[in-house]
Amino acid sequence: MKLSYVLLLLALTSPVLAAGQGWFIVFQHYWSYYSPHMLEVIRFVVYCSSPKPEPNSSFMVVFEIINRGTRAVKLRSLYVLAQSPSGKSFKIGVQSYVKLTIEPGERKTYRSLPFNLSEPGVWTLAPAYSTGSWSGSPANWPRAEILVGELPAPDIHLAEADVGEPRAGEEVKVKVKAENTGEKPAEFKVELRVDGELASNTTLDLRPGEAVIAELEWTPEEPGDYILEVIADPEQEVEEHNEEDNKLALEVHVGAPDLTIEAIDLPPQAPPGEVEGKALIANRGDATSPKAELKVHAGSYMATLEVPEIPPGGLAEVEFKLEAQRRGELIVTLVVNPEAEFVEWNHRNNMRQAKLMVVEEKMPDLKVEPVFKKIHTTAGLPAEIPVYVSNQGEAPSQEAKLVARVAGEKVAEASVPPLDPMEVETVVLRWTPPEPGEYTVAVEVDPEHKVKDADRGNNLGNITLAAEEAEIKTPTPATSPAPPPAPKPTAQPTQPPTAPQPPPAAYTEELKRMLIALAVVAAALIAVIAALARPRRPSY
Repeated sequence: MKLSYVLLLLALTSPVLAAGQGWFIVFQHYWSYYSPHMLEVIRFVVYCSSPKPEPNSSFMVVFEIINRGTRAVKLRSLYVLAQSPSGKSFKIGVQSYVKLTIEPGERKTYRSLPFNLSEPGVWTLAPAYSTGSWSGSPANWPRAEILVGELPAPDIHLAEADVGEPRAGEEVKVKVKAENTGEKPAEFKVELRVDGELASNTTLDLRPGEAVIAELEWTPEEPGDYILEVIADPEQEVEEHNEEDNKLALEVHVGAPDLTIEAIDLPPQAPPGEVEGKALIANRGDATSPKAELKVHAGSYMATLEVPEIPPGGLAEVEFKLEAQRRGELIVTLVVNPEAEFVEWNHRNNMRQAKLMVVEEKMPDLKVEPVFKKIHTTAGLPAEIPVYVSNQGEAPSQEAKLVARVAGEKVAEASVPPLDPMEVETVVLRWTPPEPGEYTVAVEVDPEHKVKDADRGNNLGNITLAAEEAEIKTPTPATSPAPPPAPKPTAQPTQPPTAPQPPPAAYTEELKRMLIALAVVAAALIAVIAALARPRRPSY
């Protein structure tokens, strides 16, 4: 026998010596129950060339048996019965004997040569023997279960987390890739923690080699920086190859808009009524603002307008209208995002005020006044209807129309030129009354209301037009010539002289008014002269 083999056999007899020579005990057992032949294993040791058995490691087995019976036992062989992880059974290190007899109380030691267990997994090794009629390992003898390599297990791995552009006050979906790189399926929890606090969780069930995108929800209440941690199998309930890649951490910045009203564009003063204005709204934050409300408040007037989305650093111009009802100073208040429907960096800069002075507007005031209350004319002939049109207001008027209506039907129209304040213009309307009789002619200036008039109550006036029947003139018959003794030319008929035409009825009426006025003035003068000529009573 070679010297090296002898030294190896000597080393195997002592576990300490074997470990010192570079072998490691991976299993040992002392004493067991009897076999059917009253054989007992009093020592069973499995050695390995590495502290953690691997498929390329070397193994050796040593076991010692004793005959506890009263009769000798004849053996044909001693060996190691092995069962692979896949369930196959076979013999390892068979030592055959021609005639081996173990007497009662005698011991026998078995030592195997080095061997390999190439299939990874759990191997079962047991001492065994054979006689002429029986072979195997008794059921009550010890069995060593040796893990070679690693057991098939899952291996959860997290990677590729994505949070997009989170905005404060809105739900954020944290997407993370989870995959099982092991050999067995795994069902496990995935947690999202924000600054150490649990935010949400979900459960995944992955087959070997399967990868999914898990979504975890989180709604940041305030803008700022956060530490997000995604943890798979946080309680380590799943046995896997590697627990070190079950956690993923990332720093996330949560942005928010910051709306502010930069300016309010209003006229410094305006008359009562509708006033137009503009608001310039800026986003000074680091996230796009969603659509927002803009409330306009001025006195008892309130309105709500819509502000479009504004990117960071962007501006939006919003036009608005308000109703100014009272004269004096009016405070106009504008508030953007008044109900705080979304989170901003600063809500205190969402309001701005402006002052508007409401003053009485200078307006024109067109007034109609007939020159004559009653006009006499002749039916069937054109009649002139003079009308005074004046501007009683404080502002010039634009060009307007003057119309005349009889029985609601328009019968005449004329243009009124632009008038300065207190300017008067005489405008003549012309109409031909069809039949004799009295007509009420209604005159109106600016009937279409194109002039912004201070008082439309004086835009109307009535005139009485008295149309008399036309005088019928009978022509004088011509004298028949006497029969001449000789032919003479026929004398032409002589036309009667044209009778003088009376003055127009309008001027006659005006003349009567003037004579009456002169008579009143003369009577007043006579009364004054008589009073002065009366003798005074002497004073004592």
